[in-house]
Parts: sequence; structure tokens; C-alpha cells
Amino acid sequence: MSRPPWLIAALAAGSLALLLAACTSHQDGDNGLTHHGDGKGGILSVGTDDGGGSWGMAPPRRNQRWSGSFGLYILCTTGGRSARLEDVTWTSSAEPLGVDVYVRRIPARKDRKSGEDYSPIGMLRGTPDTHPEWGGEFVDYEGQLIDRPCRSEGRPDVDGEREDLVIALTAGSDGAVLDDFTIVYTSEGRRYALDVAWSMALCGPAVTEGCSQG
Repeated sequence: MSRPPWLIAALAAGSLALLLAACTSHQDGDNGLTHHGDGKGGILSVGTDDGGGSWGMAPPRRNQRWSGSFGLYILCTTGGRSARLEDVTWTSSAEPLGVDVYVRRIPARKDRKSGEDYSPIGMLRGTPDTHPEWGGEFVDYEGQLIDRPCRSEGRPDVDGEREDLVIALTAGSDGAVLDDFTIVYTSEGRRYALDVAWSMALCGPAVTEGCSQG
């Protein structure tokens, strides 16, 4: 049976829409999660623009247990909506001895304490509890509500309030790495998963990705 041209066009348009949706997000049938990349079809963002990359921190000279923190993930939301953080998961090809995840709440400049550093952590050795000079309040990520709108362009307002996601790893002499990570969150009764394709490494013999060799 032949189909009228208008129906063929409608079916083609619908197929294209489904294809585009599949390129930006997908549904996890096992747990009802809608997965998406950063800035690709979801609500929560960490400011990576869906780009991937790697951080690699050089080990200390002494053969010992050590830690490093990674914190250039600026939390924000799109569309005037809010997101409540539920879980943070990761994959690892060299498991850390420990992983701690925080939301770092930064006050507006007028409320900041003298002598403390409120810049994004980026990649620094140590953890929040060993660096009292790191300004802001470090709180457990679970249950935290994020409702700060994402800026349409440019870097975050350096004078305003913000929330950073900070991930602290602990490793032994062999090193450790998180190959990527996922933030599970809820918004308006739906569950989402923001997949972030950034690896974070404490370099050592067991870790090569993102680490200078030689």
C-alpha cells in the first residue's frame, strides 16, 4: 500500500527528530535515568561543554600514600530549573584507595574572608581538610540543591556566589585514576545522569593516561 507524500515527510521528520535526540541523550531502561553530556539535552552542567580531557598530577618524591583534589567543575543549571544531586559514580582502570566528593559553596566577594583563596581549585595536591586556606564551605554533595543559572557565554562571575564540584582522590605509590564520572540528579520529578568525559589521575606506575612519561 502506497503512502501519501505528506505521511512520508512526517515519518521522515519524526525519524530525524529521534536520531537527533539519541545523539544528545539516551534513556537507561534499567533504572529510568536519562543520560546526557555536558550541555547536551540535560539540566545540570559542570562547564566542560561536553568536551573530554585529562588531568594528571605528578606524584611526591617519597614513596607514600598521597592525595590530590580536582575542582574546575562549576555547577549550574539551564532553563531556570533546579537539580538535586543524588549520586556520583565513576569508572577506573586503577582504583584509588579513597574518593571523596564535595560541593564547594563560594560566597559573594563582599562576604569572603581575608586570607582565603576562593579561586577554582583546578588541580592541587591535598584535600580540603588539609588546606584551610581554600575558601568556601565544603559540604557532602549528596542532596545538595543546585539552582544557579549557567552563564550563556564566558567564564563564571568571579565576584558572585557559585558552587564547585570537587573530587579528591587518595592513592598509594602506584597511583590511581578516575577515567570518567557521572553525576546522578533529579529535577522536576525526573532522574538524569550527567556523563563527564574527563579523567583525573594521581600519576604512578599503574597510570599513564594524562601523565607525562620519562
